[in-house]
Amino acid sequence: MAYILEGFFIGMFVSLPIGPLGIMSLKRTINIGWKAGFLSGVGAALSDIIYSTTAVFGISIINEFVNKHKSYINIITGILFIGVGLSIFIKALDINNLIEERNKAKMNPVLANFLLGFANPLTFLIFLAVFTRMNLNIETSDFLNNFIFISAIFLGAVLFWLVMANIIHYFIKSFKLETISIVNKVIGIFIILFGSISILLELI
Repeated sequence: MAYILEGFFIGMFVSLPIGPLGIMSLKRTINIGWKAGFLSGVGAALSDIIYSTTAVFGISIINEFVNKHKSYINIITGILFIGVGLSIFIKALDINNLIEERNKAKMNPVLANFLLGFANPLTFLIFLAVFTRMNLNIETSDFLNNFIFISAIFLGAVLFWLVMANIIHYFIKSFKLETISIVNKVIGIFIILFGSISILLELI
């Protein structure tokens, strides 16, 4: 039972919209609707499964690779997020782009956020840090409890985005397109800054 509660808590914690993936999910909720935002959260949660599983079973090869090439990974993911942020900001300059995005999403939100999450192996280090901070007693040989634990992380993340997407959708229903355009610009700038800081921290 403790594994389930801990997994739920971790799943919700890592889903907090303070990083690019969370912000992207918020953007889709605002621009397209709660379903697109929720599915974006599911995509991020699916990528979390990979890295939480890796962290739980302590796959040393990936741990060694991430630590050895941490600087390059930060720079590459930083460039990726700068590109995403610029795209969001530029599209927000024209309200017609928001209308088009509502009418026709170009890419499945689950796949889009999964690929973005999977492209950032530093998520692995986040899980390691959370597991260490919580003093979790994880036995790599206990496959059943580990499976339950990882499943609880996924379900916690999915539940978080189900609630979050509906709350956001409820409050932004009355927003004008001009307001949504401003929100998108802020989101684009935030993601650009996130990517820029990731690069600068490695170059300084």
